[in-house]
Amino acid sequence: MHRIVMFCGEIETQEYFTARMREEFERLGFLVYTFDLSQPAESLNGLMRFIRTGDTAVVSFNYHGITPGDIFRLDDDGEWLWDGIGAPCYNIVVDHPYYYDRFMPDMPRNYIHISIDRFHDAYFKRFYPEFARIPFLPLAGTKLDPLSFLKAEDLAEGYREIPAGMTEREYLQSILTDRGYLPVEARPFDVVFTGNYTNPKKFDKYIERNGEEYAEFYRGIIKDLIEHSDRTVEEVAEAHIRREIPEVTEEELRETFAHLIFIDLYVRSYIRGKAVQVLVDAGLKVAVFGGGWDTLECARPENLINGRDVNSEKCLQMIELAKCSLNVMPWFKDGAHDRIFNTTLNGSLLISDSSIYLQEILHDGIDCIQYDLQNIEEMPARVKKLLADPERMQKMADAAYDVAAGCHTWANRAETLAEYIRGDKQPIPASKPE
Repeated sequence: MHRIVMFCGEIETQEYFTARMREEFERLGFLVYTFDLSQPAESLNGLMRFIRTGDTAVVSFNYHGITPGDIFRLDDDGEWLWDGIGAPCYNIVVDHPYYYDRFMPDMPRNYIHISIDRFHDAYFKRFYPEFARIPFLPLAGTKLDPLSFLKAEDLAEGYREIPAGMTEREYLQSILTDRGYLPVEARPFDVVFTGNYTNPKKFDKYIERNGEEYAEFYRGIIKDLIEHSDRTVEEVAEAHIRREIPEVTEEELRETFAHLIFIDLYVRSYIRGKAVQVLVDAGLKVAVFGGGWDTLECARPENLINGRDVNSEKCLQMIELAKCSLNVMPWFKDGAHDRIFNTTLNGSLLISDSSIYLQEILHDGIDCIQYDLQNIEEMPARVKKLLADPERMQKMADAAYDVAAGCHTWANRAETLAEYIRGDKQPIPASKPE
């Protein structure tokens, strides 16, 4: 197949991923049409002229273009346009599968599920075996050209004055490392975090909505997850459910997990807030870029630099200006987040909790700091020690860049997916439920 349909016009971060993938698919020789979901009438004519039966594939993030109720239908019986033209639908799901359980009974015939965490894939295989899969394709990162946005006044003190006889661009070019990003010492922020925050108290209404008995059950799962942070939500929840209902069926488990999303969101928010809180309360300045950070409860709020909500491009620019970039996994225990690769491709030192996959590709103390969620209070001392040793920080950041630049760009991901679209590789086929 030589034609690919992608989607924009909904979630900004996923639109940014789509734009990067589109660039790489076009580099590989594919024709790509991006359907704007915010302007369906205007996009539909262009789509109908673009698609070709037997020569078109769909590549989506989080069910864009294949959400039940979408306009891509041929008749009242609910046949998908994509089925009518024989288009395989490759869907990269950046959240846990239980977020989308309600979608699964109404997928196109040639739906192919792609997980960004290997535990997500195991869950999907267990509960939705009737669909084909590409088992694991982690997210990737984007390297910015710092000369496209930097100004000398943005830099750390001691780097802001442009030498006589040089233009600002010439000066900025002269201080970049041989890998094309700012050296650690020229970056004005000590630590940056890019992402939104929700105070866990906002989930109390979901925890308490069915009465005290259920609330006690939900809080038991949350407590267990925080105390055993290496375990997945479904692993802990299933243990608690089976303790109460030993005869629970697979279908009942699947339905129950889909109603426990608030627990996943709670523990994500709790850990994200905790990671930032321990840093600022230890006296470190942390610049946060995302919504909700004014609700973080901490003892030393003066150390929290609130940059407010910004788009994906601005987040990358802030990482370029930070000596260290904090990552907190959205409870991915065998995968990676795009923040990891955005950090390492833009020369900031990665500080992250770990996962099975992350331990395979990066190394604590060599190319990153991997902190333990069970001992998160130890993290600030490690960060302070490295901030006092910029030479070591630079070596670690450079080492991480070399790993990411070779294997974890959107070009790498597009090349992997292109093998399936062209037919060089085949997805794992669907199977009958056990």
